[in-house]
Amino acid sequence: MAAVWGRLLGSALLGLSGPLAEAGGPEDGLELRLREVHNISHYTGVRQQAVELRLPGRDRLIAGERRFALDWVASVGELAWDEGRARTVSIGRGIRWRPLRALPRSELHLSLSPTWVEHTALAGRELGGHLHFTTAAAWVLPLDRAGQRTLALRLQHTSNAGTQADNPGLDLAGIELGWRFGARLPAWFERPPATLTLGLRPVAMAAADPG
Repeated sequence: MAAVWGRLLGSALLGLSGPLAEAGGPEDGLELRLREVHNISHYTGVRQQAVELRLPGRDRLIAGERRFALDWVASVGELAWDEGRARTVSIGRGIRWRPLRALPRSELHLSLSPTWVEHTALAGRELGGHLHFTTAAAWVLPLDRAGQRTLALRLQHTSNAGTQADNPGLDLAGIELGWRFGARLPAWFERPPATLTLGLRPVAMAAADPG
């Protein structure tokens, strides 16, 4: 198991080669999670270990003191069962929301990520192709006052959304341990530089006026 986590962690850290600017508090920073989830549906004995990176976008404020933000979410993992294993890669968008004023530091995380699965069958049962979509919900609680360490209860569903004849879907549930760091995405990642916007404007005007 240690070897699996080592491979996954090494792959995830390769995604940190780009610069992350705008230092902020740990609750708004980059988050690294280690995931252990197990089958709760059709695939007896199937489990997943994965490393996930969450890159926070710009926080949006909504009614009252509730916080709402969009994140980028990427993960590499491995599905395993008694007779084999299959690697997985996912990247998509996530939503962070603090819905309860009684628990102001707890968060509900929702995400939707296109997912590649190495094999088309797991534990002797067809999954339905290599390309899927993973939807997930996680209830995240801080483990320290600074909010740098977190524990999450996670429920996820992976299926091909009917793009293949076989689409049984894989449902997994378990926990995630997270570590947050005080670094955020550069502002231009969420809002392109003005020079780029101005450079594209003549192209858009020409396309709108074919005459």
